[in-house]
Amino acid sequence: MKNISRKCFMTSVVCIVLGAILLGAGYATGGLQDIKHQTAPKKVIQTVDHVTALDIDTNFSTITVETGPVKKPTVTYYTHPKFIDPLEIKIENETLHISEKPRDVIITGGIELIGFGLNKSDRNHNYRTTTITLPKGTSLKELKGSSMPQATISDLTIQDLEFSGGLTLLNTRIKKGKVFGTFDATDSLLANLELKADYSLSSLTNSSLENGTISLGHGQLTTKNTNLKSVTIQSLSPGGVEAEETSLENVTFTVTSEQENEETNDNGAIFTAHALTLKGTNTISGGDVAVDITLTDPKTTAYKTKTEDGKISLGSLLTPAKIDKETTSDSITYTANTEKATGSLTVELNKGDIILK
Repeated sequence: MKNISRKCFMTSVVCIVLGAILLGAGYATGGLQDIKHQTAPKKVIQTVDHVTALDIDTNFSTITVETGPVKKPTVTYYTHPKFIDPLEIKIENETLHISEKPRDVIITGGIELIGFGLNKSDRNHNYRTTTITLPKGTSLKELKGSSMPQATISDLTIQDLEFSGGLTLLNTRIKKGKVFGTFDATDSLLANLELKADYSLSSLTNSSLENGTISLGHGQLTTKNTNLKSVTIQSLSPGGVEAEETSLENVTFTVTSEQENEETNDNGAIFTAHALTLKGTNTISGGDVAVDITLTDPKTTAYKTKTEDGKISLGSLLTPAKIDKETTSDSITYTANTEKATGSLTVELNKGDIILK
């Protein structure tokens, strides 16, 4: 019995050593590269006729929509008979429809699986990316996108946008839109936008938004060198806004109070702004909020600050304020009006500290 076990053990060792030798020989002679080449996804470049709208529905692909030196719209993507879900591309009434069709069952061998893994690890290629290239100067009447993990839109004008997922805009103009998910815009002009970015981070950089509604939930909006005009922002605690070199004109920021939240959270919301320019009438109100604002020109700002549970700190450059203490509560109100005011700010909090300077 011992002899049989010993023979089996020796046979196993020999097989392992022989396998390692063969694997090394295969690697040295380019065997893995051959496997990688044979199992690589195939690149497809498909040209379509003139389009004025896009309708995209993909669950796994990353989408890029851009303009470039093409005469006709071009769709570039990768295919694989087993590991990449096929795309269905069709044109109807000048609308380009792109959808992803998941496979039900995948049967494959180990070599093919290893080969695809080697290709997937190549950082020079993202085989899950679909790129739509439109002629330069293209303006789309409509763009619809759903269930997308991430999409990037560059150098386009879109009349009507409806999107759910993660969206990045670069040098893009949106005249009307609804976005549900993560949202980032750089060098873009936005109007009539409804953004619902619950539990996610969103940003506006070197951009402008006029006539908008932003629902942050427990998410956060970051702005830099951006103009907001006639915008309503709603947030829960925690959540809020961080602004740098930003202009507000007729902007309202409201935080739901703790009593109205379904769950009580010890972390409050924030409204932090550095180098903030105010125009028109602006309001910050609601529940537990920490407000910390540095103005670009404090002397031209009319303001009213009030907190029922917290402290108020005012900078020395602000117009001297009239102090009112309400007899019905411990809240203190600071109010200042100036004839030179180009903008006003009202901060009324149920709870939270206010720093204005």
